Amino acid sequence: MGKAHRKRHAKVTGSITAGCHAPGDGVSADQLEAGCPGRLPTTKGLPTTKRYKYCNLWIDHYLRFVFPTFHESKHATELIRSKQEFEAYSARYNVKIRRIRADNGVYLAASF
Repeated sequence: MGKAHRKRHAKVTGSITAGCHAPGDGVSADQLEAGCPGRLPTTKGLPTTKRYKYCNLWIDHYLRFVFPTFHESKHATELIRSKQEFEAYSARYNVKIRRIRADNGVYLAASF
C-alpha cells in the first residue's frame, strides 16, 4: 500500500462515434439479463402473466438513441425479432441501418 500511486488516465481515447456522420451509420447492440423479471408491456386488454428476463439494447451512435426490446428467452429467434422491430422503427423515420456492432454470443448465430 505504501508504494501505490495513482496513475493518470490516458488523454487520447478512441470514440465509438468516429465515422458516424448520420443516423444509422453505426449502431451498437447488446443483450442483458434482468436480475428481477418484469412484466412484458401490453397495449390492450388485461396485463399478461408472462415475464421478461432478457433485454436487447440497440444504440445509435450518432443520435445516442437507445431502443430496448424485452424477451422471455435469449434464443436467436428473439434476437432476430428484436432486430426487425428496431429496423421497422428506424424505417418510420427514414433512417437506414448501415452497420451494426455487437459482441459475441447470440449475435454470432448463423440465423442472425
